[in-house]
Amino acid sequence: MIATLAPDEAGVFYPYFSTCADARFVILLALLYWRYEYMGRLAEHAAKLTLIVFLMLTTSYVACASTPKQRAEERNRELQRQYEAQRYKQYKYQRTHPMERRGTVPPGLSQILTRTFDYHSNVPSMIDVKLLTDGCDQRDCVTAIDLPHFDSVVNTSYLQEGDLLIVVEYQGEIRAYPHTVLNIHEVVNDRFGDTPVLVSYCPLTGAGTAFYAQVNGLPAEFGVSGMLYNSSRVLYDRSNNNLWDQISGEALVGKFAGQVLTPLPVRTLTWSQLKQYYPKARVLQVEVNQMAKLRDVTNQFANYRQSERIYFPVANKDRTQHPKMMVYGIYHNGQSLAISESYLQQKPVVERDFNGDMVRIQRNRDGSIQAILKQTKQPLAVTQLYWFAWYNTHTETDLLIPRSP
Repeated sequence: MIATLAPDEAGVFYPYFSTCADARFVILLALLYWRYEYMGRLAEHAAKLTLIVFLMLTTSYVACASTPKQRAEERNRELQRQYEAQRYKQYKYQRTHPMERRGTVPPGLSQILTRTFDYHSNVPSMIDVKLLTDGCDQRDCVTAIDLPHFDSVVNTSYLQEGDLLIVVEYQGEIRAYPHTVLNIHEVVNDRFGDTPVLVSYCPLTGAGTAFYAQVNGLPAEFGVSGMLYNSSRVLYDRSNNNLWDQISGEALVGKFAGQVLTPLPVRTLTWSQLKQYYPKARVLQVEVNQMAKLRDVTNQFANYRQSERIYFPVANKDRTQHPKMMVYGIYHNGQSLAISESYLQQKPVVERDFNGDMVRIQRNRDGSIQAILKQTKQPLAVTQLYWFAWYNTHTETDLLIPRSP
């Protein structure tokens, strides 16, 4: 189809064109024309037909050849078109069905939740949606990285020795995602071979996580919703507009509410540790014009980490501990545990019973923290983050801290 009609936000239709599809459509029309008009006079029009075929092939190549950046832009345009078409379907439904079928919109909710995600009382939810707050003015105010570019450790020059990185090892490949980059992007939609992987970092909670990016059994891409829950970033999947907790990987709001993404174990290392222990790792790269911004934002969040101030509302506060105390959180078999950095410095190996499963938590030679099921040697996900964030996600958690002298 050379053009489709999609409504804008005011309900006005406009044509949507796909350049590559248009080129192929024109070629098809030209071939049909040639078939019926010139097939019987091939010798007479050979030169003219050769020129036509050449022009058609050139047009197709120019229209369909694209750089990775252009493909990403085209994909984003297509996602936006689908989103607008979906909004129009919802608009038609609301016009033809009684309001009570759709549900009501309680007052005092997030503007992004009600306007962009079209929330109403019939939408499934695992949380009190009144606790969702707007962290910025719109969805995707923080832009996710959809086509990540990696380079070797040797060729990476923009990092400093103490900079932290999220390290993911999967299918024999090691990739590192610097906090300095994720401070301004927060989400990376990556692929290890054919496996889609979501890597995310929230500078407000210090939480770096990775999950298999599959929703209801299908590959999914994620973005930044613009909302926060207990001062933690809320993500959304682009296919269904479900809202997801960045720390636990649980769907908070939407038709898949209650589903949980499968976590991937990650390690948090400094740049000097990565260079020493994983010299063959691939490191996420950044455009040159962003480097000054990276360092400025990193310095701002370093100051935030030292203070006790939490920028956005949280439901639960533990006034006995510093809210930004760094802990390592483990959730397994219905039980959660947080271990402070200072505790692991004194006791680098901890064994703990998680409702019948013995788990060994240890500091590795590279400086990272690892949790392993003792019986099966299966690694478990360990999340490094601020205490206030883990406490609000797992209010029944145990906490290991050094004893007071």
